[in-house]
Amino acid sequence: MRNLMRQLVNDFETELPKMGDANTITLYIEFLNHIMGALLHREQWQCESVWFRLYVRCLRFMRETQCECFATLWEMLAANERLGQFFTPDEVCSTMAHIILANADWDSFTMTHPLVIGEPTAGGGKTLLGVLRQVPDGCLHKVQFHATELDRNVAICCALNMLHFNANSYVIQGDAIALKPAIVYHTIHDAWKGGEIEAIEDEARMQFIMTMALSGNLQKG
Repeated sequence: MRNLMRQLVNDFETELPKMGDANTITLYIEFLNHIMGALLHREQWQCESVWFRLYVRCLRFMRETQCECFATLWEMLAANERLGQFFTPDEVCSTMAHIILANADWDSFTMTHPLVIGEPTAGGGKTLLGVLRQVPDGCLHKVQFHATELDRNVAICCALNMLHFNANSYVIQGDAIALKPAIVYHTIHDAWKGGEIEAIEDEARMQFIMTMALSGNLQKG
């Protein structure tokens, strides 16, 4: 898996400079926002674009490894060095997930009354994905993930991860301490055609979602 990740990083380091003279992290931010915009607005992909080619490589990596790549790329392409951002290691996420789900009674949860997993400092969603990977087969529709992240671009990484691993989630970009949401990404599990995503920008609805998510009381709706 490390070799595949290194190859993906190399692909980005090779292809991103073709999109402009900005530094790598700025170009990766453009990539994230371009992909999110296209997904939200159901835009037709331009197959010859660098953004599309890199996105396809991300999808291939996730399909082959069953691991996320958006947050890892954020770290490896400069976030650690330039921004001082470090995410929880995968091994720690896996251990935390095992503890969280150790006593889960899956028969007691349903799609309308799900098991709620919240993370008020979600980063790229690695801890939530650690939980997701340990959910028994056929039970993912019984789980709802709530993520809050201050950094806009890292929140996009988290939302893309929730979408591509077909999770029910609310990813809230904003200040969890001040209860000030900026945008909410809602991803919807679909066993047949894969996940869907929408952006929620209505101020009253965002405030309600953040308040209820942080209290653990938010369910579908």
